Amino acid sequence: MATEPQPPLSEAEKRRAFLAELEAERQRRVDAGTWSKSAWRPVLTAILPPNESLQTAQQRALYAYLAEHPDAPKTIAAYDWLVVEIVEPEPVVELPLEPSQADTTPSPMTMKWGPSLS
Repeated sequence: MATEPQPPLSEAEKRRAFLAELEAERQRRVDAGTWSKSAWRPVLTAILPPNESLQTAQQRALYAYLAEHPDAPKTIAAYDWLVVEIVEPEPVVELPLEPSQADTTPSPMTMKWGPSLS
């Protein structure tokens, strides 16, 4: 039984075959769990008040996100994180101005111009 030679593939057929091969490999990796279907991970913001752990702040942000996206991954590791740490500043005390520092220049509205009556 002799096989007859295949005619050479056109450029478009080569591209379609290559694309089908790439799609099959992508689907194999998605099924194996080594490649996510999306190329990016959502970025969640954890606001970290004083005296709270990072994990608690991340859980709070994750629960808020899952309320809007119930089908999203439910682990902290599935997201990129932006952590905002609240640092309470020292209180600033402003002293009142001393009389020598106060501006005592009369305003132009209170100044009288014109001939004197004397």
